[in-house]
Amino acid sequence: FGLNPKPLRVGATLAVRIAPAQSEVPRMASTVRVSIGPDFLAELLGNPQTVAVGGQPMPLDDALRDAVYLALCFSAGYCPSCRLFTPALEYAYRQGELEADKGCRVLLVGGDRTAEAFNAYRDKYPQFLSLSFEETQAVKTKLRDFWKIGTIPHVVLLDRHSTRVVQGDVRVQIEGSPRCDGFPWTGVAADYTASAFGVAGSPGGGEP
Repeated sequence: FGLNPKPLRVGATLAVRIAPAQSEVPRMASTVRVSIGPDFLAELLGNPQTVAVGGQPMPLDDALRDAVYLALCFSAGYCPSCRLFTPALEYAYRQGELEADKGCRVLLVGGDRTAEAFNAYRDKYPQFLSLSFEETQAVKTKLRDFWKIGTIPHVVLLDRHSTRVVQGDVRVQIEGSPRCDGFPWTGVAADYTASAFGVAGSPGGGEP
């Protein structure tokens, strides 16, 4: 409001100026650009051994040597939505040629609470990289907190070379485009969590 600073007398007119309303609500940036440091994987994971294709363990940096992107998939066998989504991610990985054509590797961050359940779920997707059960237990809470993940499944897409978050969650894109048309979806709004599914994640989603 703009008020007349002069003293007012009885019967005087009060001049009021109202600022014009904003006609548009600022839109969320189409691409999440969060710097996470050049050595973020080493800092967060301690550069552990991963299970590469074929079940052969190798250092994380070696497993990602030719990768342009890294997709961290938070999923678990106990989660109904995960059991539906992760096969879709596998299909996208194969038919969408995420690795061969787009240079994207997938690191499966399993959320199962026992080694038996963890290994059984991980073994369904041998083409994905994965930490061991013990390594995952040690870091999964830190990773979830780092990217503020409330429900699973959830896929964080990272640019391997710039070490930046390309998209905070690409679940909707993968489900909507099994062949990964438009990857890495940098021109698409990144608000694909609660707003896309109504409330705190998708129906049937699990606690991470």
